[in-house]
Amino acid sequence: MPAKKMTVAVAQFSLSADISANLRFYLRYIREAGKRGASLIVFSELSLCGFGPVDWKDWRKVDYQELADAEERVRSALGESGLWGVMGTAKYQSSRKKPFNSAVFVDPNGRERASYNKIFGTPVELGYYSRGEHFTVLNINDLRVGSLICYDFRFPELYREYLKKDVRVMVHPFYQPGRPPYRDGLSHIAPIHIQSRAAENCMFVIAPNYGGRDSAWGSMIVNPDGEIMLRLARGRSCMGIAEIELDPFLSGWGEVRRQNARRASRGHFVPLTEKEAGKYE
Repeated sequence: MPAKKMTVAVAQFSLSADISANLRFYLRYIREAGKRGASLIVFSELSLCGFGPVDWKDWRKVDYQELADAEERVRSALGESGLWGVMGTAKYQSSRKKPFNSAVFVDPNGRERASYNKIFGTPVELGYYSRGEHFTVLNINDLRVGSLICYDFRFPELYREYLKKDVRVMVHPFYQPGRPPYRDGLSHIAPIHIQSRAAENCMFVIAPNYGGRDSAWGSMIVNPDGEIMLRLARGRSCMGIAEIELDPFLSGWGEVRRQNARRASRGHFVPLTEKEAGKYE
């Protein structure tokens, strides 16, 4: 049986309300990722449209036709490069409803396959985005992949839901400014939580962050041990690549996943019996 592995690119840049400028970064890094042999490229939260309320103040004034055209350009570029991609964008509903803060999955044929809409927004974000209500799981290169966005990291039960769905790779884009010295409590603790969520649930976590000069931390890929496999420099536009391979973690972490899946599914906090353990293989 072939090894379950994937070459992943994470891209970060200083986004803005200028959709065309953001799009240029997307197209540049998609081309680069394709040339370097990546299977998947992941961009940071809302990186195609800009982050409200920082880059734009009124969701009604976002040019959603321009954004739709940019999304089509991204899909076409991914299809031309034969890559899976995850773009960060605002999914428009109607002129009367706030958009979703979304991570959109596009396959190597340039087709949108799924999207995750951010469930937990910060209090400030609630005036700009509708709340998502569903989890998203799909298979990429025989790996089960799920998604969360930024502030969702504060709620470990979201990761547990994905654990119950046998997700092995979490795509978790961020927009987190707050360069050192840290004054915002969320700024410096997010990387610690990412490592913890990865180890608790035995998942790879792909966590691209905003790449502006005031970025709190550089984009990361973390393995199921909670070790940082790849970390990009903070506060600069760049891309990095790492290969993730599931097989080395299958046997060593099987018991942890079984115990955590049981607690997530049944709410029990005692060790599994031998008979019960078989249900979570």
